[in-house]
Parts: sequence; C-alpha cells; structure tokens
Amino acid sequence: MARVALPESKIKARRKRRRIIALSLAVLCVAVLCAGFVWLANASFAQISTIEISGAQTIATSTIEQKVKAQLVGSYLYLFPKNNILFYPNRAIESVLVGSIPAIASVSVHAENFHTISVSIVERHPKAVWCGSDPHNPQPCFLMDESGRAYGAALDFSNNVYTRYFGSLTSNAPKQYLSPSEFRSLSALVDTVATSQKTMKLVSVFVDQNRDVYVVFDSGFTLLFALSADGGDVYQRFTLALQSEPFKSHALSEFEYLDLRFGDKLYYKLKATSQ
Repeated sequence: MARVALPESKIKARRKRRRIIALSLAVLCVAVLCAGFVWLANASFAQISTIEISGAQTIATSTIEQKVKAQLVGSYLYLFPKNNILFYPNRAIESVLVGSIPAIASVSVHAENFHTISVSIVERHPKAVWCGSDPHNPQPCFLMDESGRAYGAALDFSNNVYTRYFGSLTSNAPKQYLSPSEFRSLSALVDTVATSQKTMKLVSVFVDQNRDVYVVFDSGFTLLFALSADGGDVYQRFTLALQSEPFKSHALSEFEYLDLRFGDKLYYKLKATSQ
C-alpha cells in the first residue's frame, strides 16, 4: 500500500510556531531572572561590610569577628557569594562560634540591614571550678558553668572564689562533669550545706568512681553521701543528725566524718575517739 506525505495545514504550522515562540520566551525569561538573581547576589549594595557584636564580656570581639569573617569567604556554586546579606550562612556562623569558643553558651545571628549583621553572644557564667580527678593530686583548675560544663582555664584566685570539684570529666568535647541535671542537684545541695555551717568553710567536693560524694571542710570534717540520693533527703538527714547525740555535745569540726550513704543508719567518727 502506497503512503503519501501531505503538507502541514496552515493551522498546525501556526500552532507549532506559537509553541516555539512561547517556549523561547519562557527560556528567555528564566535566563533573565537567573541573570538578575546572580547580579543581585553580587551587587555591592547587598554585601556585608559591618559585623556588630554584643554580649561579649570576657571574649575578645576581635576573635569573634575573625571567625565570623572566615565564614563569609567564598561562594555557593561559584555564583552566590557568602557575604551577600541574602545568602550569608547564619546557622554555620552560630555553630562555629559555639563549637570553637567554649566560653560561649549560645549565639544569635541576624541581619540589621543590607550591609550589617548582628552577632549576639551569651557567655557562660562560672559556677565552680574543676581541679582534677583526685583531690590528693590537684591539677590546674577549669571553670565550670551551672550545668557542670568545663569550658576554660581558671585564674589562680578562682580557687578562693568558687567551690573546687574533683572527679572525672567526659572524654568527648565539650568536657562535662557529671550530667547537667546531676551537677545542678549536687551543687544546690552543696551550697545549702555550706551555707548552714557558719564556723567552717567548704574546701572541696569529690565524686569518686563509685559515685559517692565527699564534701570536705577546712576543719577536716567530711560529709559523705551517695550521688544518687535525693538532695532534700540528704539534707534532712544531715540536719537531724546534728540534732542528735553526740553532735549536740560536740562541734562538727571535732568529727572526722559523717556518713549518710546507708539510709537511716548514720556512721560518724570523732577525731579523738572512734564511735
């Protein structure tokens, strides 16, 4: 059977031309938009030139600014510069600052205008110092915040200002003394016990491998209790012990220790005689 190719009708040819023109216009519009987007990304009026830093008290602002500027170098896909106010990596800046400067607790980065970004810093506040794993072999101390995170070297006078803690730190960064909840509970109990004693000064707190706590005062008296014990219960048993014999007839400084690790049974030792 023979086949004959008929010429396209004028209507079909017109429709085909319209589709080609429409497609060409769409491609042109996309190209124009992309070019405009690239131009906007590289426009000088949208480039970051100023970094405002607030909240830094003990950290040099120059250190923070240097780390921020390092994150603004380069571009995405060789087209979109990182220092453009629309594309700057605010999350990466926050992550780098918190990860590289241990004294920073949190960071917030946002744009102020087309040329300026604001970097708001919240620093860690020292609650205590960590001075090694063994109280008999103290090491250079590190500041710890209220969550028990060791974040920076302590100055020499810090030992006289903050409570010294001994025991192990986590090996991973950032270094952590106990868990945050455990440290908050322990430090609150230690502060309460220390405040209740007007004639003795707290010297150190040691948590050993068995998770037993040794609270040592300058008189040599040591209070022992289990880390897992409820802080309110420990303090209640401590105050009840002080109201009983022989604590009523002897100053607490005359004792070597009071052991609260065994429930309702209290064990103690006088410096002169054993009980």
